[in-house]
Amino acid sequence: MNKVSDFKQGMRLLTGAVSVITTEHEGRKYGLTATSVCSLSVDPPMLVVCVNRDASAYKPTLASGRFCVNVINHDDIDIAKCFSSREEHHVKQRFALGRWTKESTGAPLLESSLVSFDCLLKDHFSMATHSIFVGLVEASTVRPEGSALVYLDGAFRPLPIRAPAMAFA
Repeated sequence: MNKVSDFKQGMRLLTGAVSVITTEHEGRKYGLTATSVCSLSVDPPMLVVCVNRDASAYKPTLASGRFCVNVINHDDIDIAKCFSSREEHHVKQRFALGRWTKESTGAPLLESSLVSFDCLLKDHFSMATHSIFVGLVEASTVRPEGSALVYLDGAFRPLPIRAPAMAFA
C-alpha cells in the first residue's frame, strides 16, 4: 500500500464543481482551474479556494488582494481545459476564450459562468503544496441557465444543474 497513491486514487472519486479562479494585477490577467472551492459563511458571505503555490495565478492573486470564482458551465469545457493547462500556448490564450467583464473588485468575470463570486482576499493560509484563500464575496452574479461542469475520475463531465432529487428511506 502506498498512502499517496491511495489518496490520489480516492480523490479521483470525489466529484468537484469546476471553477476558473481569476485575478488581475498590474494590468495583466491571470487564472487557473480549480475544484477545491466551498462556502465558508453566509453572513458575511465568504468562501475558500485551495490554490497550488506553483500556479501562475498564485502570486498575482496575493499581490492584487482580489479574485473571482467563475463556476463553469458545461458548454465552457474548453475554457476549463485551457485554464488547467500549463502549456505556454494555452497560458497565453486563456482570456481569448469566452467573454470577460469585471465587477466591483476588477477581477475578470466570465459572462457565461453559472455563477461568479467577486471576492476580496480576506486571508490566506499555507499548507504543504497549497494555500487556502479566504474570499469575502463583494458580489455574486447568478445565471441559472445551463449545466454544471464537474471533475470526476480524471475527466471533465457535464452535470445537470437541476438534477432530479433522490428520495432516501
